[in-house]
Amino acid sequence: MRSGDEKPPWENDPAWPFTTPPPSSSDKTNQKLKEHVREALDTNTSIPESFPPEAPSIQKLEAVAQTLVSFLASLVDGVIIDSLWASLEEGIIARETSRTHVSAEEEKVEILDILTASPAHSTCFTFITSMLIRVVNEIVASYTEPAMKLAQRKRLEESYAAVFADVVVRAPLPVGARERRLSEARRRRVVEVFLKVDDA
Repeated sequence: MRSGDEKPPWENDPAWPFTTPPPSSSDKTNQKLKEHVREALDTNTSIPESFPPEAPSIQKLEAVAQTLVSFLASLVDGVIIDSLWASLEEGIIARETSRTHVSAEEEKVEILDILTASPAHSTCFTFITSMLIRVVNEIVASYTEPAMKLAQRKRLEESYAAVFADVVVRAPLPVGARERRLSEARRRRVVEVFLKVDDA
């Protein structure tokens, strides 16, 4: 993937590979590969086989990951629809108001209990977070120092949650600046808690 002392891409951008790179000399290549992904999806053909054979693996991975984010962003109702988000946020606000502490596992159970009201959306959310956990685990496994593993995991969890909260939850945000910030933080939390492997 890299040579010499070159940093891995997730150290330059912890939200990699899900963020679209800024315009550059390689931007046209990135866009072209994403067109290959969309064409494969539209024609129900193999995505790996749709890429030019000379395309680097890292660029193919970025194209697939960024196409996924674009697709989720295009969903009118999102993965967590308005009614589900209203119930989730109501529960979060109740805990915040009462200052009730729950473990990450308890929080996951509460979220899934609400999402099961819409099985299709619940399944989609589970698939997305399971995929993100796998990516996090594979990246973290490249480190040997425990402190580095922990620090990198935290960066990835927070960054991935920020990217996917915006496309998974499509409910309107509050108008007030303070309420908007709080709601955005709650959306990130709903995704991030599923990326954790402990009670952090």
